[in-house]
Amino acid sequence: MRYLPLLLLLFACTCVSAQCNNSTELNQQARTAYLTNDIAGWKEVLLKAKALPDNPANQLEMARLGLGAAGTAMASQNDAFLSECLDLMEDSLDKFWESDKKDPAANGLYSAYLGLLIAQSPMKGMLYGSKSSKYATKGVSYDAKNPVAQYCLGSNLFYTPETWGGDPELAVEHLQAAIATTNDEAGCDWFHLQTLALLGQAQSKAGDTAGARMTYLKALELEPEFGYVAKVLLPALSK
Repeated sequence: MRYLPLLLLLFACTCVSAQCNNSTELNQQARTAYLTNDIAGWKEVLLKAKALPDNPANQLEMARLGLGAAGTAMASQNDAFLSECLDLMEDSLDKFWESDKKDPAANGLYSAYLGLLIAQSPMKGMLYGSKSSKYATKGVSYDAKNPVAQYCLGSNLFYTPETWGGDPELAVEHLQAAIATTNDEAGCDWFHLQTLALLGQAQSKAGDTAGARMTYLKALELEPEFGYVAKVLLPALSK
C-alpha cells in the first residue's frame, strides 16, 4: 500500500503527458488542414477531437477547431460541411455554457458562430448581427488578454458593414491585441496564422497598405508555405 500514492502520481503524469501529446498532434494536423484548405484533413482532426474526454477544456477547443474547419468549408464553398461545422460549434458551446457563461473565448466563439450563420445566409444578419457583436464585446470585457476573444471581436468589426457598426481600424487594434497576447507555445499554430491573415486584410481595408504588407511578410516568415497569403493576399496589395 505504501507504493500506492507513487503509482497514482505516475498514472496521473502519464495521462497528462498523453493529453499534451494528443493536443500537440491535433494542432499540427489542424495547421496542415488550414494551410492546404483540406476538408478531409479537417474532418480527421474533428473526429480525433471528438474522441477526447468530454470536459470543458476540450469542448472549448472543439468549438475553436470548428471555427477553423468552417473557414475551409467557406473557402471551398462546401455548404454541407459548413453546416456540420456550425452544428459542432453550437453543440460544443452549449455543453460548455453549463460550466462557465463568462469565459472570454466561449463568448467570442459564439459571436463567430453567429457570424458564420450570417455568412451562410445573409438574411440572418437582421436576426443575429447585433447579437454577434454583443457576444464579441462581452468576450473581450471578460478578459482583454485572451487571444481568441480579441480575434473574434476583431473579426466581427472587420466583417460587419460600417453602417451596422463595423470598423476596420478598430478591428486592426483588436487583431493586433490577439497577436500580442498569444503565448510562445501557440505562436505559430493555425489560429495564429489565421489571425495574421485577417489582420493584414483589416489593415488593407483601413488604408494601411504598408502595414498589411509587413503583416503578410511576417506570416510568410513563420510559414513560407502559407499559400493564401503568398498567392492571394500579398499580390492583391499591388492591384
